[in-house]
Amino acid sequence: MTSLIDDLKQLETAEEFLDYFNIVYEQRVVDVYRLIILQGARGLIDDANTSASSDQALFERFRRRLQDAYAECRDGTAGKRAKAPPPAASPCETDAAAAGTVFIPLEAVMGLRRPKQP
Repeated sequence: MTSLIDDLKQLETAEEFLDYFNIVYEQRVVDVYRLIILQGARGLIDDANTSASSDQALFERFRRRLQDAYAECRDGTAGKRAKAPPPAASPCETDAAAAGTVFIPLEAVMGLRRPKQP
């Protein structure tokens, strides 16, 4: 296990990690998602330090993880695993009576007076 960890610690760029794990990549994808790929690659070192698996098993597992991370970047789905909650209804779309709200005119908030109607 020590040799794999030592090898990973020597790698610095996203391209070096992808080359080490024999992952074919497009430079334009790496240029855009370099930070995400490097964050994933650095996580591999932490996992390797705590794993009791053989170098070959770790290599295969890490290769799959890095390949999946690269594929998410290539497909534009990186960082989009969790669905965002639906947007809340804006005040314009909510019935004031049903929401239990009261209309307060801007003049009242600003301390302005309405001109008297003749």
